Amino acid sequence: MKTIEFVLASDIIILWYLRVECEQPSPSSGLFYVYNTNGSQFEVTANLESTKYHSTYGNTPQTSYFPDVISGGNPAVSTLYNPSGLVGYWPMNEGTGSSTIDQSGNGNNGTWSGTPIGGNGSYYTGGIVGNYAGDFDGNSDYITLGTSTNLQPSSLTIAMWVDNKLVGSSPTLLSNSGTNTGFILQILSSGLPRFLIGNGSNFSNTRGNTVISNNVWWFVVATYTSGVGSVYEDGTLTATSTQYAPSYSGVGPAFISSSASSTAVNGYMDDVRLYSRALSPAEVIALYNAEK
Repeated sequence: MKTIEFVLASDIIILWYLRVECEQPSPSSGLFYVYNTNGSQFEVTANLESTKYHSTYGNTPQTSYFPDVISGGNPAVSTLYNPSGLVGYWPMNEGTGSSTIDQSGNGNNGTWSGTPIGGNGSYYTGGIVGNYAGDFDGNSDYITLGTSTNLQPSSLTIAMWVDNKLVGSSPTLLSNSGTNTGFILQILSSGLPRFLIGNGSNFSNTRGNTVISNNVWWFVVATYTSGVGSVYEDGTLTATSTQYAPSYSGVGPAFISSSASSTAVNGYMDDVRLYSRALSPAEVIALYNAEK
């Protein structure tokens, strides 16, 4: 237990004392605190980073779409936390069973396939957001998300946390693709993330320039709108390039990880999101800061 004391003094020699006792979380719960000020007022707008708070709130998110952000009371949630266009949201916080629920409300629930290797013979392990994350074996484990047309957006954002365990592998993180169609977000054997979009004839790609190191949680985001693809790593824009508009002829079903063992994820994934719009850089960094 650590104690931090703040002393604030005014010109009329009034002293205010604030004592905050903080537990050191292991691993990070993702719950965080932010102070806003208008020059005279300070407000705590979210939970303190604490294992105690994690255990209290991990299974009962304060909002449906941003589990590490408090929604009620005053102040309200920042407009940067905007669920508009969220067509698929898989927190993977079930902890047991062979289904993962789409909390976007669009019914794109996922079904696990493969061999459970997580805790207690499940498909899950401890997560960075909430209590659980998906645990993938790098061979036979993947999640089928279905063929709904709302998983075929013309503009899009893919966002997720990933902890890749196998050096030199080339896992597919999320895809809804066919022959030169749809989209794929993957990590190359070099450790660089790559975002591909197919127009029916070829794939275009945007490749991040920061290596995603193994055995560490990374926040990976890819966006596309109006002919431009972008890749973000841990909230930072690392690549932008011209990309094709997606064609979805012959695609599906969509997958988290891959049904092909050669491109399956070996590691953990958490808080997977698909939007039918491109998040702004400010929205990406806000989401990263809320969940890291």
